[in-house]
Amino acid sequence: MTKKPTIIVLLLCAIGATLHAQHPPAIASISVCSASNISGQGSCSPGTYDTEQAVLGPAGSPSINEIAGATSDEHSSVFSPGTLGNNSDYLFFVASGTSVNKEIGALALSGHAGPGPSGQWSFDVASTDGYGSYSAGYGHVFTAPFKEAHCPVVGDVTKQDPTFDLVYAAPGSIVKLPQSRPGSLLMIYEGVNTCIGDDGGDKSTFGGDYISAGIATSSDYGRTWPTYRGTPSFQFVPLPDVNTVSGPSAPYGAMGQDTCMGIDCSPTPPEVYGRYLVESPSPTLVSLMTAGQKIGSPLGGQEISGFVDDARQGAGHYVYLLYGDRIARAEIHGEAPLTFNKWDGQAFEAPGVGGADVPIFPDGNFENCEGKNQLRFGFSISYVEDTQQYLLTFVCQSPGNPKDGYQPNSHGGAAWFYSTTYDLSDPTQWTTPLQIDGSWNQFMPDANSGCTLYNGWYPTFMSMAAQPAHLSLTGYAFYLSGCQTGGSTRVYSSRAFTITTSK
Repeated sequence: MTKKPTIIVLLLCAIGATLHAQHPPAIASISVCSASNISGQGSCSPGTYDTEQAVLGPAGSPSINEIAGATSDEHSSVFSPGTLGNNSDYLFFVASGTSVNKEIGALALSGHAGPGPSGQWSFDVASTDGYGSYSAGYGHVFTAPFKEAHCPVVGDVTKQDPTFDLVYAAPGSIVKLPQSRPGSLLMIYEGVNTCIGDDGGDKSTFGGDYISAGIATSSDYGRTWPTYRGTPSFQFVPLPDVNTVSGPSAPYGAMGQDTCMGIDCSPTPPEVYGRYLVESPSPTLVSLMTAGQKIGSPLGGQEISGFVDDARQGAGHYVYLLYGDRIARAEIHGEAPLTFNKWDGQAFEAPGVGGADVPIFPDGNFENCEGKNQLRFGFSISYVEDTQQYLLTFVCQSPGNPKDGYQPNSHGGAAWFYSTTYDLSDPTQWTTPLQIDGSWNQFMPDANSGCTLYNGWYPTFMSMAAQPAHLSLTGYAFYLSGCQTGGSTRVYSSRAFTITTSK
């Protein structure tokens, strides 16, 4: 009898060792530093240097923002040559404005064959591939139906337009579904309505944002996406422009016959084609609109991204949605519309629309960005082929460099953090977050606008010649450097990253 516990312990240890042996060496650290002095030391360890470089525009112009303003206002999506139809270059989908429409929407940009000898990227428009090419000029492939920072004029505030993506619709992630028809893509995007309790006209200040997550479909490799079809009360305005008078009054989006395919309203799209609401906070947007009372601080999780778990073996695939510091998922059933369920702390069971949820990480140590005086946001998931691990990255806003521990009166800033897991189906399996070396930078005020400057908003990781959202041990992180909330100080930038594994 006394030997049974020992036998059980030895058996469990043997099982654990066997399971561990099934995986290659795990991720031990991530760095955006190198031995080459490209842009100064930054917060890199002594003897190494920050790899930050601005993404150039056509013909070596200082910044891609000269033709694609505010790039990028959300996470980006990257398709390597040959991974999206017949594309022969690196194709980037970003949230940005253009010279013909300064509102934020989905824009396709070409990264050519990759970076130059020093690792610096240069972008151009992707109109040669049929992306965003209009008679009025280069523009969005997807956007909100109504003008940003404005609301439709109504006589009664309780009758204001409740469309969930009325004034802002910008991509977080564009993904391919396993075993779908060629050309089929999903866009996981952020939809915003700022018009609750508003009688219309110009909104001179931001505020009152109701933030949701939507799904949009494409059947032609992302060249065209659903737009709202005209109705007796809503005039269809073709891209690259938007309506400035009325909205579509579509609280949950539109599907099939209620949509157009980009600027083409002649065909009737299939019922599975559309743009539709999949995640929102509580109370619902419709109930708030009916009450007609303005809201103060924003509601909902910002900086939305998505990931298709195409690395999982066996039957069933899921799309994961990250919003704020929370997560939801939907099982893929062919090309049918997705229904998401939020993580409620025990299971993925809370309804995506209006359900209760909890953060991915509990409160914990300051060094791991789990302190109560720190903010975690900008989450995204990748799959690292070399280690067979899912990689979660996010931005940690902190009153001082997290790796130094909490120190009163420290200057605030932000750093990138990461966590790993072998099982996406159980968010409790994510490892304790660790800081990415060289990513910490202090916040600085912009002398012109007064907003906060930081070189690291919306980080998106990619590796050369890889499938979307799949990484090797090296690659690039693309992000917005400058002012997150607007203004002229915004530069799309990249850093080279290196993953070190355990031996």
